[in-house]
Amino acid sequence: MGTFDLAVRKLERDDKRSGVSQLPEAAPIPASAGKAPNSIPKAGGGGDLKEPNYAARTYHPRRTMRSTDSLITWEYDPIKSIEMVDSTGTKVVLTFAEPTT
Repeated sequence: MGTFDLAVRKLERDDKRSGVSQLPEAAPIPASAGKAPNSIPKAGGGGDLKEPNYAARTYHPRRTMRSTDSLITWEYDPIKSIEMVDSTGTKVVLTFAEPTT
């Protein structure tokens, strides 16, 4: 018998002597746990969204982003909102927060 087997057997004997017992089996989690309630989507649930007018986008103020070594600089206009339409014709507006960095 190898050293490892002897160490395992010693641990098993120590457990029996110290009164360590098995923990009781945990109660099962109910099937409803973690499920969101069914609700009607605010957009009408009409499937794919389409952007009918690209020019209708709104933008946050222009921002400047630099590379980590500051050798390259980009100026960009972060998107503020986009107007979309679902397949039922319901207007959906996607609104984005202003970037912090």
